[in-house]
Amino acid sequence: MIYLPLSLRRTILITREGLSHQYSSYSNYIDFMAWKDMRVFAIVEGGRRFSSGATYILASDRHGVRWTHLPRAHWYSTLVPTTSNEEYQRQMEALLSYAAARTGLPLLDLR
Repeated sequence: MIYLPLSLRRTILITREGLSHQYSSYSNYIDFMAWKDMRVFAIVEGGRRFSSGATYILASDRHGVRWTHLPRAHWYSTLVPTTSNEEYQRQMEALLSYAAARTGLPLLDLR
């Protein structure tokens, strides 16, 4: 089980069975999706320039999890990783590789 903090309020929980997305602000929202139920793995926006973040989605028939992979966090960004930049980049690349391996889906470009 791996917790991948995306920001102070957003976390993805990755397990052998699937993943959950947790968004905490006033309440906790956790949505589990099994790897076998995933139907779409895609980049949906951004990432065209070196300085822009890329937004990815993993979706089943009923639910989806979106996250943004930032090339480098800036002090003025609302999406600030909770780890060092090097660790954050390693975790994001590992998530993409693991999702492709577990789902068997190609990474589609839907931008």
